[in-house]
Amino acid sequence: MSTNNKFGTFAGVFTPTAITILGVIMYLRHGWVVGNAGLLGAWLIIIIAIGISGATALSLSSISTNTRLHAGGAYGIISRSLGIEAGSSIGIALYLAQTLAVTMYIFGFREGWLSIFPEHPELLIDLLAFGGVLGITLISSTLAAKVQYFVLAITALSLVCIAFGPWREAPAPIEWWGSYQATGGGYDGFWIVFSVFFPAVTGVMAGANMSGELINPKRSIPKGTLSAVVLCSVVYFWLAYLLARVAPSKDLIANTNIMVEQSWSPLFMEFSILCATSSSALATLVGSPRILQALAEDQAIPGSKWLAQRSEDGEPRNAIYITGAISLVALSLRDLNAIAPLITIFFLTTYGAINGVVLIEQGLGLVSFRPRLRIPIWIPTIGAFGAFLAMLIINPELSVLAISSLFLAYAVFSRRQVHVQHGDVRSNIFIAIARWLTREARSLPQSDARAWIPALLCPILDKKDHKHSLELALDISTPRGSVTLLHIVDENDHSTDHEIEATARFKTVHFKTTTLRTNAPQQALTTALQVLRHETFRPNILSLGLDDGYSPEHLNTLLREAQNQKMGVVLRSPDDREIGEGGIISVWIRPQKESWSIRVAQEQGALDLSLLVAIRLAQRHKMRICLITTITNTEERKPAEQYLSDLIDVARLPRRTETQALQIDFWTALQQQKGSAVHIFGLPSPYKPLFIKEVLEQSSSACLFIQSSGHESIVV
Repeated sequence: MSTNNKFGTFAGVFTPTAITILGVIMYLRHGWVVGNAGLLGAWLIIIIAIGISGATALSLSSISTNTRLHAGGAYGIISRSLGIEAGSSIGIALYLAQTLAVTMYIFGFREGWLSIFPEHPELLIDLLAFGGVLGITLISSTLAAKVQYFVLAITALSLVCIAFGPWREAPAPIEWWGSYQATGGGYDGFWIVFSVFFPAVTGVMAGANMSGELINPKRSIPKGTLSAVVLCSVVYFWLAYLLARVAPSKDLIANTNIMVEQSWSPLFMEFSILCATSSSALATLVGSPRILQALAEDQAIPGSKWLAQRSEDGEPRNAIYITGAISLVALSLRDLNAIAPLITIFFLTTYGAINGVVLIEQGLGLVSFRPRLRIPIWIPTIGAFGAFLAMLIINPELSVLAISSLFLAYAVFSRRQVHVQHGDVRSNIFIAIARWLTREARSLPQSDARAWIPALLCPILDKKDHKHSLELALDISTPRGSVTLLHIVDENDHSTDHEIEATARFKTVHFKTTTLRTNAPQQALTTALQVLRHETFRPNILSLGLDDGYSPEHLNTLLREAQNQKMGVVLRSPDDREIGEGGIISVWIRPQKESWSIRVAQEQGALDLSLLVAIRLAQRHKMRICLITTITNTEERKPAEQYLSDLIDVARLPRRTETQALQIDFWTALQQQKGSAVHIFGLPSPYKPLFIKEVLEQSSSACLFIQSSGHESIVV
């Protein structure tokens, strides 16, 4: 197989770009545009169109000097930045736009041919012209490039012919502003004319489509594309002025062959139109299959293995066959004006994406983004927003349909989970957004209680089974919380099995896991709490187990440190006490000696987090909550019951929540609650191991001992 890298700047980029831009729209619709919009209106349309395409050309040139371009042009750029899913979605849209553009150029060829031979059948002209273009494409892209040299020369001579035509003897007065009489007039008419003209400047991608076959794409794409865009822009501005002098607006609108009739040599002008339209179709038909072949090389579409194949001379023959078949079907549309808006929408989508890629990569400030051609960030901004705004203005229904189709295609590609070797910057995008949101959040007034979300830190001190403690973390954190698993292991332990196990358990919540290797595990945990204090998304609950091996002294130290670091604490009973489905959660409310006040209870340090944990457990395990307190005399019963009732209302506890105000001592009351599945107690401060031990002896149910941080609240 011969090498595919065979084209330089002039042959591979400048020539196909120039002849595609100076094609069918210039010869057959530019006069119609000037007639409808007037000279200034036509210049405004050209400025907008060139502005969007020019920004895209600059963005394309910039990114091509930053990375090694692979086959597929714009598809390769997008997929290597926004991922294979986004690249494939937009790549297919670009492929369809280019394939339909072939049909548009064939229609232009037919109009030129009929002006010479009006008696010839239209369909036969279309089929023969298409067959000739397809034949040259199948033979060789090198032959197509040589044909394009000839066509470029003919196009230049045709411009000379119109410049020195008979209209110079009696030039028409310039109409500066048109009435858009052929398109309904007014605001809508302007954008209809724009949509018909815009395909003229979509040729900026012609050179990029050949990226896989350029000798030096980093040099050829920016140099060839930008020079072609500048030259063609000058031609369109100049030609709009000439056409405004050639004939009155009504003649420019009614006669699409006005350039032929008013040229120095009408016959040569007819020949130029045929050459230009056929060569535009040729350039597009050469480039379009290479997008399809690049999609196939990444296994992004069905039949990829067959479509990715190349012939012995490096031509994507199979992709050319499919492209030819689609173009042949599109010939049934039979109308140039009907197909132009569809092509416009597809190209604008791609242009918006190309500019968006540069805007994102430049905005992220990635070290890897170091293009040789650096452009101001306002250029891709204008290109991206201009493209999508123009889409919605030109045809809102078709634009919404196109964008919806892209999202649908993205979802399909995401489900297929296509894997490619090249990376992308999607994770960097989300990281950058997260950083920006974090900075904004820090600048706003803090409201920890209202925005409180459980974020658990679960230290694991050894390799024994921590199934129940991890399930408790999941119960409390689901569905919007987070869990940080801190594996504290011996400094000589370098295995990662524990981290893999933890990953499998936490697929429904945000979690992260890390390993701390130390020869002093209990002191290391205290240090870890201090280090985590200034983390942006730091844990707010420390989850500990009574059977984790902590000494009473160290537990007391951890409780004090958690309080200093504004973290709540959940101290679990041994793992052999499971929390099952159904049953009752008994939340023990500390008796009020003087006045039954919710505010006073909150200040005592356990009420808020205890109730929040109870709510989570009740939701996860379909359990009922029972609020229990003890009283010493009959006079306290009514205020105590009212207090518990108010607590249900203020805390918005489930409707089935029960209350008990028991006129007995605490230990007797505990013995009577044998039907409870879970007991939740406030954690005494300082830590009282004898109290904890006696509670566990009096009850065989799962027990949680809780200390609030002061930043939770049940009343917000």
